Amino acid sequence: MSRGPGKWQRQILAVLEQHQAFFPNDLLGLEPSRSDQSALGRAVRELHDARKIGLARWLGRNPAGSKLVIFRADEFAPHPSKIARIGVGK
Repeated sequence: MSRGPGKWQRQILAVLEQHQAFFPNDLLGLEPSRSDQSALGRAVRELHDARKIGLARWLGRNPAGSKLVIFRADEFAPHPSKIARIGVGK
């Protein structure tokens, strides 16, 4: 039985309240640990499976160097050039 959303899930949902979309790498620090990367990946997957967020993968380069974009579940994914960078990372 789940105890509710974890730290990373809460952080993802909080960022989506303020921004239409963001790159998940922006949540990590400059040198994220392997455990933080894994935990963020699990949180993204769980929220997507629960249909609380939308995901888009881009095949080209974008400002974040990330191919994954997280956006609000009820909207379309914006083009990567339209996504503001956030400085939430540690």
